[in-house]
Amino acid sequence: MKILIVGGGGYVGSVVSKYLSKFDQLSITVIDNFIYHNQNTNIFLNHNRINLLKCRFEDFNFEKNFKYDVVIFFAGLVGDPITKNYPNLSLKINENSIINFISKLYAYNFDKFIFISTCSNYGLMPENTLATEESPLKPLSLYAKSKVKIENFLLDNKSNNFSKTILRFSTAFGLSDRMRLDLTVNQFIYEAKIKKELLVYDADTWRPYCHLNDFAEAIFHVITLDNSLIKNQVFNVGLDENNSTKRMLVDKIKNLNFDFKCIYGENGNDPRNYRVSFKKINQVLGFIPKYNLEYGFEEINNWLNKMKSQKINYNDLGNYLIPQEFINLYF
Repeated sequence: MKILIVGGGGYVGSVVSKYLSKFDQLSITVIDNFIYHNQNTNIFLNHNRINLLKCRFEDFNFEKNFKYDVVIFFAGLVGDPITKNYPNLSLKINENSIINFISKLYAYNFDKFIFISTCSNYGLMPENTLATEESPLKPLSLYAKSKVKIENFLLDNKSNNFSKTILRFSTAFGLSDRMRLDLTVNQFIYEAKIKKELLVYDADTWRPYCHLNDFAEAIFHVITLDNSLIKNQVFNVGLDENNSTKRMLVDKIKNLNFDFKCIYGENGNDPRNYRVSFKKINQVLGFIPKYNLEYGFEEINNWLNKMKSQKINYNDLGNYLIPQEFINLYF
């Protein structure tokens, strides 16, 4: 089975790409142009089972190169901060370019298209309510609004050229060769461990979290299951017990027994507050994630201990800046 992973060189995508490459029955091709200023373009250097097309997905030559059974789509500017910092570029890539790419796909017959979306689409949920795949979407950020637009574009098209599945990911955590420390779980333990001070806004707002390895396993489930279970379906991806407030995250870090100061601030700039149900993916796909938040904090803590002996610029590990040379390609 030939798999095309669009945006497979990012924080989540690189973990998924390497995980899927372990299976002999899968042939993996990755498209990525490594748009962020700090990305390691050699992360697949020693992975001879991954074919890397180092280019923008906008420049992919369909007529010459399309020969795949499954397309997994990660590509785009990822996260609320980066899309807020580059709003015009975000609209170009996260909406116009993605819609154009998907539109070209409809000229081909293949097995599965998997679009990676986000639970941020739920935005704000009533207190003590779990968001299901049927819950109203209330995207608050440009990032989430673009994701909702692509979801609607996919589901509104009734073509049967391929099976379409949308996976709404929880907020990711865990180790990656393209590491990020600007995601809540990773950021909290980094600041507590290295900076010895953690500033937390809106401490009692809820969010779901999921380990990178569980994302990879969920995608493998979708690839290998019969299309009758997944066609035109949306699945939340995460672990029920990993629904957590920020205050609860801080309490888990305290269990690691190192000293740090936590300051709780008021009136942060991120009003999102949602808890999510993962009952559908548990029951329909038989998929239950393995990794809880305690595992993630211990994993990052151990990694930070190992990094003490190396010269590393932690401030570079995130989706922060896009070089002007990449921006110029769009305007």
